[in-house]
Amino acid sequence: MATKNLQQSNLLSIQTNNKLAMQSPNHLLKSVGQSTLNQRYNNNSSSGIYQSGLPQIYYNKQTQKDLSTKSTNNLRSLRTEGIKSESLDKSSLAKSLCIISQDELNKIKQRIKMEDDLPTYDRQAEKKKLHELSMKRIENWPDNLLNITQKKEKERYEKFEKIEKEKRLIDEQEEAYQREQYRKIIKDSNEKIFAQDPRVRQFKKSMLFSAIMQERKEQMELKKYVDDINNNYNNEQTQQMETIKMHEEEEKQKLKEKKLAQLQQMKQDLAKQLQEMKEKKIQQIMDDQKEGALIKERANEENQENIEKRRKQKQMFQDLQNQLNEEQKKKEVKEKNSQ
Repeated sequence: MATKNLQQSNLLSIQTNNKLAMQSPNHLLKSVGQSTLNQRYNNNSSSGIYQSGLPQIYYNKQTQKDLSTKSTNNLRSLRTEGIKSESLDKSSLAKSLCIISQDELNKIKQRIKMEDDLPTYDRQAEKKKLHELSMKRIENWPDNLLNITQKKEKERYEKFEKIEKEKRLIDEQEEAYQREQYRKIIKDSNEKIFAQDPRVRQFKKSMLFSAIMQERKEQMELKKYVDDINNNYNNEQTQQMETIKMHEEEEKQKLKEKKLAQLQQMKQDLAKQLQEMKEKKIQQIMDDQKEGALIKERANEENQENIEKRRKQKQMFQDLQNQLNEEQKKKEVKEKNSQ
């Protein structure tokens, strides 16, 4: 298993070195060193050993062109003359070299030897092709260093452009304000100079007097117009009041006539009702008189009947009394005779 991981790591390192063969020595050193670190880490992981203190890569911050030239010359001198790393100047090492292992150095030498043995070809075209291929592969990576750098540069440029636009706008506004102030000052100065001329002053006086007279004339006309309007309004109001008063009197007269007509009609109705009531009363009296005569005649008849009835009753009572007296007498006679 460890051998298989080692072979895969070597294959990955060879592929990476082939891709970076046409790049600058600075990038070559960084890439080879990083792939070697990955290989060591894989070997140690497969054998159960993990080294936390892996060798670090240090490189200077010079321009790419100077660094590439110095690194290439130093590496070629190491390959041809076999100069040891201890004999190099410390300041040169700090500025132009990085610290790598012996295996990495041997691989770099072998790679340079392979480059010298290769036939001549268009290195710039191949480099450009590899660079384009690499850019196509990484252009959609959201977390690659180039895209992050470009994004930051773009944001920085947009921020700078926004600030510059605001500054330019402020400068333009300030410039326009200054121009306007300068124009006002020039205008005021010209007006003051022009106003100091005696002819101009006399002309202004004349114009002012003319304006005052014209204003006075307009005021008089306005006053006359207002008075006319007020008079017309008062006349119209008076006519309206008279018309309203006339209408009110007409309405009152009509109402009075209407009331008189109503009273007259009421009188006629009352007189008619009284006449009807009188006729009814007379008729009722006449009817009552006829009925009284009938009642009186009937009463007389009833009285006669009652008198005759009472006479008959009295006669009957007298006869009954006489009969009772005779019987009493007969009884008394019988008693006397019996004694």
